[in-house]
Amino acid sequence: MGSMALRTVSLTLIACVAVAERARHCASGSASCGHTCQREYSAHCATSVHSRELRAAISLAPSLLQHKQTLTVTAGSPLWRDFDLEKQTYCEAAQKNPTGCGERDKFAKQLCQSVSKQATAALAAWVATRVTSRKNATVDSEGLVKRLEDKFGKTDTNALQAFKAISGLEASDVLAFRETWTEADTELLRKLDSRNGSFTDGELTTEGIRLRLPSLKALEDLTARKSFAIVGSGASLEGKHLAADIADHAEVARFNNFPTDTEDLGNRTTLQVVNRWIEPTDGLQIIDLEMSNSFDPYCFRLSHQGAWAARDDSIPWLVRPSARCALAESIAGFTRGFIFYWLVGTLFEEVDMYGFVGGGKDHIKRGQTSAERPVQEPFVEFEHKVYREIRELQATRRVLAF
Repeated sequence: MGSMALRTVSLTLIACVAVAERARHCASGSASCGHTCQREYSAHCATSVHSRELRAAISLAPSLLQHKQTLTVTAGSPLWRDFDLEKQTYCEAAQKNPTGCGERDKFAKQLCQSVSKQATAALAAWVATRVTSRKNATVDSEGLVKRLEDKFGKTDTNALQAFKAISGLEASDVLAFRETWTEADTELLRKLDSRNGSFTDGELTTEGIRLRLPSLKALEDLTARKSFAIVGSGASLEGKHLAADIADHAEVARFNNFPTDTEDLGNRTTLQVVNRWIEPTDGLQIIDLEMSNSFDPYCFRLSHQGAWAARDDSIPWLVRPSARCALAESIAGFTRGFIFYWLVGTLFEEVDMYGFVGGGKDHIKRGQTSAERPVQEPFVEFEHKVYREIRELQATRRVLAF
C-alpha cells in the first residue's frame, strides 16, 4: 500500500476512534451528543473508503484499536472544531467538517423549534387545499390508520402515533418543489448561509431558489410511469432470483450505497434514495430523505460550494425546510425505505417491494461494509405490520414485501 493510502487509512481510523470515544462518553452520560449523528457518522466512516486496499486496511481496525495511543486526536483536529456561527456560516461549518454533526444537529433542532408553530400551520393549510395524488387502489390511508389502531393501538403506541402524524402526507407536501417553496423556506436557508452566490447566482431570493428546484410536473411524470419497484437490501432477497422481475418495472428505486447483482437484486436503477452522507450516483435521480437533520443536504447538495454540488439539470429532491420543521421528531424513527414508500411509492398505481420481509433488520451481503450493520430505526418492526395490513386491504395485492 502506498504512503498516500496509508495516510488516508490513518486519518480515517483517527476519525473513527474519535467517534468511538464520543459514543462511549455519551453512553456514560458524561457528554451530550446526538445518537443518530454518531451512528450515521460511524456508517460514513465505513462506507466512505471505496478502494480495495483501503477497505482491506479498515478491516484491520479492531486490532489497530488495541494500539489507540498511536491514533490520537489533537485539540486542534477538525473533528473537534467549535461550531461558531459568528466566525462562519452553518454551511461553511458543514462543508469544512461534514462528519462533525453533533452541534449542527442541535442547531437544526433549535431552529426548527423556533418556527414549528408557523410551519405546522402552513403545512396543514397546504394539505387542506391540495388534491391528493395517492392512489386508493394502492392504499386508503384513513382505512389503514383505523385498522392499525384496532390491532396495534395498545402494543405499538409510539410508532402508531408517529405514523398517524404522517399518514395524510404525500411527496408534494414534504419535498421541495418550485410550486411549494415559500418565503419561510428561504428564510430558513438564510440561517444556514446568507452569502451571495451560495445557493443562487447573486443574492439569495425565493425566486432564485425556485428556479433551481424541480417542478411538481417531474413528480407527476414519475408517478405516471405506473409500475414501480422499491428494492431494499434485505437478506430475504438472498437466493430468490428476482433480478429479472425487478428489472421489468418502469421505475426502480434503491437506497444509499445499494448493492446489485445479476441473480437476486438486479442491476437496473432509476432512483437513488439517500441520507445526507451518501455521494450521488451519476445518471440517477437523487432523493435525499434525511430526517435527522434535513438542513445538511442543502449545504452538501444544493449549495454551490457543497461537496456534491448539483448541476441545474440534475437537482436532487430534498426535504423542504419548513415542512421538516412542521413534522414531529418521531419521523426519524422510521427507515428511509418506509418514508419513501409512504410519500412516493403510494402515488403509483402499482408498487412492488423487494427486500422488506419479516423483521427486515439484516442486509443482503454483496461486499458492501454497510451490510454488517442491521437496521437501527426503532419503528422498523411496526413498518412491516403496516405493509402486511396494506396488503390485506388491497384487492390487487400490489405490495409484495419479498
